[in-house]
Amino acid sequence: MSIRVVIVDLESIQPPKFPAGSESSIETLANTIVNLRGLLHLPVLYSLGIEEYELVSGHTEFYAYLKAREFDNSLPDRLTVLVADKKNAVDIQKQLQTTPPASKSTAPTAGINEFIDFSNLEAKLDRLFGSQQKSIDSLQTTLLNKLEETLPQPLPILFAFDRVTEPAIALQISKNLAFLGDAKVKKILVLLQAAKKSGQSLTSIANVQAALTETRSGKQTKVVGDKKMLEILDRWQQ
Repeated sequence: MSIRVVIVDLESIQPPKFPAGSESSIETLANTIVNLRGLLHLPVLYSLGIEEYELVSGHTEFYAYLKAREFDNSLPDRLTVLVADKKNAVDIQKQLQTTPPASKSTAPTAGINEFIDFSNLEAKLDRLFGSQQKSIDSLQTTLLNKLEETLPQPLPILFAFDRVTEPAIALQISKNLAFLGDAKVKKILVLLQAAKKSGQSLTSIANVQAALTETRSGKQTKVVGDKKMLEILDRWQQ
């Protein structure tokens, strides 16, 4: 499909060139966005990669929405947009050039709320975004499970800890340490991944225990005690 309706984060849109001389119209449009809780005309974007977009049309609308969020920070930090395939750039530009601007449209504006209900727009967008996020999470879980199947089973514990930054291995560690509880497992992963990213080796139990410490009341405290570490070692291969 050449054109898709998508909800994207504002941060994923490359900041376009500010439309010179349009400060007044941007502020006027921003006030209507606050009142309507959204944009009537969807900006057109090209997809540049994963969560990265280039604005093709709707520069004024984009900056007006940013201004509207300055007026009302409860507005979502996401926009519903049209994402077009860049290979169709010629046709897209022709259509944009031949389509009359909204301000010059001869379509009647009276009674517009009979056709568009903005009362629950934010809730509807949140539901749509939530549905998309569930699909993304499901796809990510499936991918991680497939990656996990390609790894040797079972992984030696220190081999796993030393490669904790790899998503599939982090997933295996989570499963093997599930008996500790979600909160504890999450903290262990965060500390081990931070240690690896700082260049530390986790190929020995001493290094792992050193990584699994945090500062509490000015003192270094073990997140995993010696007895619990022995239990982890004992249960790892079960």
